[in-house]
Amino acid sequence: AHGLSLPVCSVLISPWIDLECKNRSHIENRYKDPMLSQSILKRTARLYTDLDISLPLISPINNDFSGCSPVLIQTGGKEVLIDDSKILAKKLKTSGVKIQLEIWEEMFHVWHYFAKYLSQGRQAIKQIGSFIKKYS
Repeated sequence: AHGLSLPVCSVLISPWIDLECKNRSHIENRYKDPMLSQSILKRTARLYTDLDISLPLISPINNDFSGCSPVLIQTGGKEVLIDDSKILAKKLKTSGVKIQLEIWEEMFHVWHYFAKYLSQGRQAIKQIGSFIKKYS
C-alpha cells in the first residue's frame, strides 16, 4: 500500500491468519493440539483489538496477495490452525505467489519451539534455512 519493497521471501510457522477462528480444524483438532484452542484464540483476538476482526489488516486471510514474494508455510497436522495454513496457501497460489506448504502430520502448533527435544523441530528449522538461502 505504501510502495515499500517486499522481503525476498517469507516463512510462516503455524500462522493464525483468520482471527474469527471459524475453520473446521478448530473443532476437529481441539483434543490433538496441546498448545492452542479455539476459546483461547477467540479471547486473544479480543485482546488484540476491539475493531472488526475480519478487517484485512487484522485477519490477513482477507487480503489480496498479488505480487507477494515466495512463501514457505509450515504447519502441524494436529494443530487447530492447520486450516488457516491450507486456506492461505490456496489463496497465495491463486494470486500467483510461489508457495511451499509443509504439513508435518504428527506435529502440533509451533513444534519448532521444542527443537531441543524433537528431531522434527530441528528438521523443520533446517528446511526454513534452506528455503531462505534459496531466495537470498
